[in-house]
Amino acid sequence: MSGDLATAESFRAARLGVVQMEAAPGEEQANVAQAQAYVEQLAAQGIDLIVLPELFITGYDLSYDLSALADPPKGPHTQLLSQWARQYEIIIVTALLAKTHDGDLLDWAVVVDETGTITGASKQYLWGKESQKFITEPGPAALAPTRIGMVGAAICYEAGFPEVVRDLALRGAEIIGVPAAFGRERLYAWDLLTRSRALENGCFLAAAGLTGTNPSGVKFAAHSRLVSTKGEVLAGLGENPGVASASVDLGDISRSRGAIPYLKDLTSPGHYAPAGYGER
Repeated sequence: MSGDLATAESFRAARLGVVQMEAAPGEEQANVAQAQAYVEQLAAQGIDLIVLPELFITGYDLSYDLSALADPPKGPHTQLLSQWARQYEIIIVTALLAKTHDGDLLDWAVVVDETGTITGASKQYLWGKESQKFITEPGPAALAPTRIGMVGAAICYEAGFPEVVRDLALRGAEIIGVPAAFGRERLYAWDLLTRSRALENGCFLAAAGLTGTNPSGVKFAAHSRLVSTKGEVLAGLGENPGVASASVDLGDISRSRGAIPYLKDLTSPGHYAPAGYGER
């Protein structure tokens, strides 16, 4: 096989996008309208996958009682995303306020594709007072096969736990969506962890955060971004609402994992590995 042919066959094009927005607590209709306008803007660019911020529909403010806006994990909010995915021919990753049959609240990650298939999982690592609002349901982070590859989701604070994203990568994730409501005073951590998780797993990472300040005075980090398999920021935003997008070659995943074989060596015989990883 010629070098040119091998290069052509390894090229896998995809266009990734992130939405950054303010989400007023309890203002469901206004938040949805704003988000849909951004989704339409990205879809018009031919984007394949869009990540929306954490709790973009209900808003993120732990001092508010938003339980009345929470749906079952496959309720109206996820059905709305499914409708958008079909209508705009996109894959969507985000996190929604959901509730169990017992009425307990979940911060629920979803991956939705154009077929309407919805894959979800609850946020496992809760930040600060989130543990007073949400429960966690046991199980791995959300991961789904899509037409552009395996897509995983880590919600906000979860992306600061290397083992969460590493587990997604070992399960086959190629693209990690990070829907977030990250605090601005920890922007330094956001900058580092988004690049680190991409680099150490040889994944593309698409991180979408809220911006602005909520009624309780929490300032959000914003700085949504798309990160390469080498940890480079391909495109990003500052503090203003808007969208960012990047065209990527998914063939870079295997190339990056070959150049720095973290995943291979983690599971290779003779190397130390955390309990369970050697069996994957």
